[in-house]
Amino acid sequence: MAYQSSVKLRGLSLNCDIGSYAMSEVVPNKHRLDMELLVEKNLILIEEDEMAAVFDYDPLVEEIIQISLSGKFNTQEKLITLILKACLKYYQIKALSLFLYKAPVREDGELGITVRIDEQELEKMRQRLQ
Repeated sequence: MAYQSSVKLRGLSLNCDIGSYAMSEVVPNKHRLDMELLVEKNLILIEEDEMAAVFDYDPLVEEIIQISLSGKFNTQEKLITLILKACLKYYQIKALSLFLYKAPVREDGELGITVRIDEQELEKMRQRLQ
């Protein structure tokens, strides 16, 4: 199924502790999340201007923030896995793309990881959780 509508979040700052660094290393002090959630177009193109007609992303964003604050993470991969699991709870999400990145890397730059899950794989993951 082709989706032409999505909810995008860019540059959400996460106050989290990821990794372990030696005294001589640059410690990233910014962790951000970009997220694109593909949803049915009827959740974007609406007739009535009502919250009940759209995908309410606020609870998901709040859950992601709480996950990021839940403790120390050794890897970005663990945090992005927990964020993905939070997204699985929302059946309005048909496919998604997550990009978690940190800065600075050395003296500048950003470094991150991306995961893209299509509709079929997302549904398989949901079934495994049940």
